[in-house]
Amino acid sequence: MSSIHSIPSTPATRSPESRKAGLIAAVLIAGALPTSLSAAGTEFSYQYFRFEPVKAYNSNGSIQLAEFTFSYQGTVLNLNNRDGSGVDVVPVSVTSGGQDPNGAEGPGKVIDGKPLVTGDTANHTKWYQGDPFNIANALTFDFGAGTPVTVDAYNFCTGNDSVGYNRTPVSWRVSGSNDGATWDVLDIRSDYPVVNANYTYQAGFDLPVGIPPVINSFSVLNTPFEGTAAIIKNGESVTLEWDTQYGDTVTLFEGPGSTTEADFDLKVVSPPDNSTTAYTLVVESDPLPPAIQTQLVRTVEGGTETFQYVRFKITQRRGGGTAGLVQMGEFEFYNGDSTLPENKVPVVLATNPGGSNSAPESTSNEKVEKLVDGDYGTKWLDGNNQAVIFDFGSQVSFDRYLFVTGNDAPDRDAVMWSLEGSNDGSTWELIENVDFTYPTPLTRGATTREIPLPGASLPAQIDLFTGNTATLIAGEPLTLTYATQAASTVSIDQGVPALGSTSGSVVVMPTEDTLYTLTAESGLPGNSATATFQVTVIDDPGVDSIAYDDFTEAGAEIALVGSSTLTTDRLRITPELGGQQGAAWFLKKQDVTGGFEASFGMSLNQEDPNGFVPADGLAFVVQNAAGGTTTLGAGENGVAENALSIKFKSFGFTYEAASALEVRVGTTVIASRAIGLTPGVELYGVPGHPYTLGSLATDPAYRIRVVYMPGDLDVYFDGIAIVQNVDVDLEAIGAADAEGKSYFGFTARTGGNIQNSDITDWKVALGDFSALPPFGMVKTLFKDTNGDSLPDTVDLVWNSEDGIFYDVTRSLDLDNSAPWELISSEIGVDGQLGISINYESIFDPAVRAFFRIEESEF
Repeated sequence: MSSIHSIPSTPATRSPESRKAGLIAAVLIAGALPTSLSAAGTEFSYQYFRFEPVKAYNSNGSIQLAEFTFSYQGTVLNLNNRDGSGVDVVPVSVTSGGQDPNGAEGPGKVIDGKPLVTGDTANHTKWYQGDPFNIANALTFDFGAGTPVTVDAYNFCTGNDSVGYNRTPVSWRVSGSNDGATWDVLDIRSDYPVVNANYTYQAGFDLPVGIPPVINSFSVLNTPFEGTAAIIKNGESVTLEWDTQYGDTVTLFEGPGSTTEADFDLKVVSPPDNSTTAYTLVVESDPLPPAIQTQLVRTVEGGTETFQYVRFKITQRRGGGTAGLVQMGEFEFYNGDSTLPENKVPVVLATNPGGSNSAPESTSNEKVEKLVDGDYGTKWLDGNNQAVIFDFGSQVSFDRYLFVTGNDAPDRDAVMWSLEGSNDGSTWELIENVDFTYPTPLTRGATTREIPLPGASLPAQIDLFTGNTATLIAGEPLTLTYATQAASTVSIDQGVPALGSTSGSVVVMPTEDTLYTLTAESGLPGNSATATFQVTVIDDPGVDSIAYDDFTEAGAEIALVGSSTLTTDRLRITPELGGQQGAAWFLKKQDVTGGFEASFGMSLNQEDPNGFVPADGLAFVVQNAAGGTTTLGAGENGVAENALSIKFKSFGFTYEAASALEVRVGTTVIASRAIGLTPGVELYGVPGHPYTLGSLATDPAYRIRVVYMPGDLDVYFDGIAIVQNVDVDLEAIGAADAEGKSYFGFTARTGGNIQNSDITDWKVALGDFSALPPFGMVKTLFKDTNGDSLPDTVDLVWNSEDGIFYDVTRSLDLDNSAPWELISSEIGVDGQLGISINYESIFDPAVRAFFRIEESEF
């Protein structure tokens, strides 16, 4: 039975003379978006108003805003003539600490009317503050001595790259003052669900009649001098601490277990054994909505593990998700009390395979060895969030661990993670699974304190539960694939027969829309994990092959995942927005045993160019992944397992980066080339970025052709072979099933930079299309590489044959009686050969020249 403790709290007050009498305002509950910028706010009159950021999106360390507005009775004040009308101008100055108000990204930019409306990408500026949580740097508006201004609402507009850099505020305070020294708090927002899109005004914020209660912090006590981890052994206790404001009462709703009264803002709790217990803090001030936060505490039996290797993986960042920067100051293992130095288990080597700082040639001072250097002031940083492997040199025993937070950026902290042990570096066993949001200290350079290994209390973990399609054609089988760890029993409902193993797959035949639930249980009562998979059963759409001149008639036979959509006439994998990720798959598998030819129009375009290079790219994928047509993939990198992905990258600042093509088997690159540096290729580019595969929406789509026979893959771009004769077999790499069939489709994503990732047409013909054309010219292309509008380079591309040598020769007068001058000799391949000749370096460009390709003997 839960118990309740009510504790009085002194409410905050505001100057009565600042509030207009007789006005009643509806207070917004934290987390609910206002629907309009109304005149319902409470009126306040001050000379100064101050906007004080408290937290940024994903706990970022900096803030930016494009605009900040005040309103009165539904009308936005025309600060410094921001709308250009010259009507009802309200003079104001804006400061932010020592920043130059008129600097390039100074505070004055928030009142220049750029942009005036959401989405104006052509007319925008912004204020940027790298130290925003210092109150001295708050955004302060001064309307002038003796001229207080009355407002009842405010709003702000996000910056030009808010999505990419997560600089939008999510928690803040708004205050007013008439002397610049004494401030009255007018509004507080905590973890507000802002619309984190670029150039976007929020829905608006009415000033409330009273300040709702606020919980500044609620966590397990952990200071440099005292405290515990939030995971403890059975029978132990923890102390909860909290800090609140503006509440009349503070109530702690306790989970099961005994408690011991402590100080005013502290509470010692003893949760039940082998449990994850929720403690909920509620702060109230009638009639305002309460503030509520929950803290979880886990109790475990504890146990000792013996391994040579431990693999540590962050499964949730404080900033959300797994993708993005992660960091940590130190990681330590102990066998016994961690306060005794002799109990520390030394790590011989720490590695971070695939990490952004893992390359031997990396000169970073934040490589993984900083995790075990004994210095809490250094740190490991990884932009790829790859696992860390600790090598003890031989088998050792340990029963607890701790880690230390990095020096900055709390959004990079681990709040969920797993540990696996191994004695051979290849076979791994789960030994820890922190699957709840752990209260990792916000303090920089702080230790989590020792965390005991769970031992027999290790919760079951579901690593995978998916089906090969979420949209099933009636009468076809559905394959459910699952993988678990630390589970003693695993079951699936809906009449699925008993499963013979804790990881595997099972074939079912649903006749209607069905929700399947996988349950994995460990040896302890109530210690279970669940996951679900929903399948929709449809009638056969009657489309068996991929043959789209455009997508006006496309429908249910194409599975759309994530951001992908069917527009009027094209398949759009990502729209021109930030942070998008999508995939599209033809529902019916195609037989690839005899080869295929795939062709499609690819347009990575910007309808509204913003001066930034498009991003990130697109992949054409042939796959037999467990998720089938539910697979989202990894954007331009395709699908990570049982897949052949052809990557087309648009982001970067060189031809090598922004026009890269890669052939990938899973995550392994087996062939690559810069498309823009291939002889015969012309790129449209976008203004300022000629080297990208991105283009304007008005440019034609690029023509892509992929020819496959088992053991041979060729990829063409606008008729020019980019990679040829790549040795790959779809069945051998697992990209085809036992019947030799595969799913065909596309994956793409955007980040801070954006593009439409469009497929304009798509055809796949099955069979052998690998026959080579006879010797002959494919393309002659004159190019201006100097930027002076005069051609200075010629690209020659021709069909060739392996074992044949080709001489490139030239003549100035086509006089066959005189020998043609040899320019180059090339060794043939089965496919195309190309060469770029800068003829300025070999003769006067004002003189005519003729080139020819001749078969020759070596």
